[in-house]
Amino acid sequence: MRPTSGDPHRKERRHLGVLLAILALSFVLRIGYVYQMRHDPFFEHLIVNAAAFDAAGAAIAEGSGPERTAYFHPPLYPYFLGMSYRVFGHSPHAVRLIQALLGTLACLLIYLLGRRAFTPTVGLWSAGAAAIYWTLIFFVGELLPATLSILLCLLALWLFYVAGQGSRLVWWAVAGAALGLGALARPNLIFCPPFLVPAILAFQPFGRRFFRSAALYVAGAAMAVLPVTVRNLVVGHELVVISANAGHNLYLGNGPAADGLNPFPDEAARSILVEMADDELGNGAQSARLTALTFDWVKRHPARTLSLLLKKLILWWNAYEIPNNRDLYLARGRSPLLRLPWLAFALVGPLGLAGAALALRRRASAPLLVFIAAYTLSILPFFVCSRFRLPIVPVLLIFAIWFISWVAGAWKECLRTRRAQCLGAALLLAGAAVLVNGDFYAVRATTFFQIEYNTGWVFSRAGQHEAAIRAYGRALTIDRRPEALENLGLAYQHLGQFERALELYAEAIDLAPETATYAYNNSGVILKTAGDFTAAIPMFERALETDPSYLFAHLNLAECYYRTGRKDDSIRELEIALGLGPPPAVREQIARAMREWSQ
Repeated sequence: MRPTSGDPHRKERRHLGVLLAILALSFVLRIGYVYQMRHDPFFEHLIVNAAAFDAAGAAIAEGSGPERTAYFHPPLYPYFLGMSYRVFGHSPHAVRLIQALLGTLACLLIYLLGRRAFTPTVGLWSAGAAAIYWTLIFFVGELLPATLSILLCLLALWLFYVAGQGSRLVWWAVAGAALGLGALARPNLIFCPPFLVPAILAFQPFGRRFFRSAALYVAGAAMAVLPVTVRNLVVGHELVVISANAGHNLYLGNGPAADGLNPFPDEAARSILVEMADDELGNGAQSARLTALTFDWVKRHPARTLSLLLKKLILWWNAYEIPNNRDLYLARGRSPLLRLPWLAFALVGPLGLAGAALALRRRASAPLLVFIAAYTLSILPFFVCSRFRLPIVPVLLIFAIWFISWVAGAWKECLRTRRAQCLGAALLLAGAAVLVNGDFYAVRATTFFQIEYNTGWVFSRAGQHEAAIRAYGRALTIDRRPEALENLGLAYQHLGQFERALELYAEAIDLAPETATYAYNNSGVILKTAGDFTAAIPMFERALETDPSYLFAHLNLAECYYRTGRKDDSIRELEIALGLGPPPAVREQIARAMREWSQ
């Protein structure tokens, strides 16, 4: 018998074909982005969290790590990197290729989740939307736990539906364990299981079975986290549930200088961190002290704290992708593939919020709605940024597609008999569009000194000094710090603009003469290169006053002493340099100079 147009098997085969095409597109886009950017300076020179994760992963791969303290960063991603490095060698590029695969698997889970929460069609279109969502593509190229966290969140939510729509209670423990595993990459997820417990009622009535399901779900999450807690207690001798950076992030998100967005410590916070390091406090003790300082500040400034929470909540839903590790828009501009008009939060945010509001009465939507709310609440005590928001984006994509599906199916009926409902949906969408796309708190001008400074550092390391000058210039418009002046001067020095470099070094010295080691040394190098050895000598001497262990200042000073006839002083400086334990090649150069200059 020939199948009819309504044959469910034909429809399933058609859906499977479309799904495979979507997954292929997702993988090609992600692999294409990674391949296209393989020689980008930011891929070759890791910064901030990416550099820390990379170092931890390399130590694990070599068998020398992690450090025998309570974990500072959540441990799952460093171990993920360590496994990759052990198999493929120390290759961040291999990690990015693996993450491209994980990003594609996330699209598959979005399909499965949308299918269970709504319909196969909603799942299919949601997966397609995720395949072409630009920040989901971007983060597969970052050595950050974003892609892994998204995958585990989606797995946990899908298993929640599997448990709820199935008959075997054990699936609740599996679903909880998946979310607990996700918390080892994104620790705020540990706050979600208690909020998700009531969502079990979407699948079964309140009673004995509900309590058994809830107990298994929470126990599964706890059992996934417990080994890390025990390890921190046994190895680090501190009771740290997952990682000890919560206190730091709490202080940065709510302390005296907090703006709700900036993840980098100000001068006062840096002083506190230095003081704690001098006291040799463990990671957990540092976190506890910063938490106590935060709560003390919050109690004394409740109005400011509430205002800051409101700001964070509003900007959490804003279309602007707030930076954390690097400038996302600079990265997008450097990638021909990412510059294409892919889906972004400006469109998905309003549609997703409108869809979530319309779905409030649907029991099957409850787990997704609760997850969005719980995850959002777990972030607000800290600071908000694009990377932290990413785990709820796939869920918003599902609600966005469902909203479009609802409008497409009900529009004609709305116009005839359900005008109030139609008007309500339109108002929901309009309100969400204003919330998402408004430039509240001038957020679109948001940038941070440290991000611009790090950008300049990466360009300098890559030899792109003009780009470095622009980045350091942007950093200095935010805060005129001596380290940015020194590096900007060095960029001009590399370009042969020595007068401008000397001006910047002089300004850095005026701002912080006691720490301007590099400004003194680099000024001396310019003078030495120009043949003015007499003027260069005091510069190198001042550099060594600020840092007596600076090898290259000793070598430069030795040469200037020699050129001005002070051979004994030059030999003395070379002997000091040898005592600093220079690399073999430099040691050989010093020995050669000592032989020649002693004659």
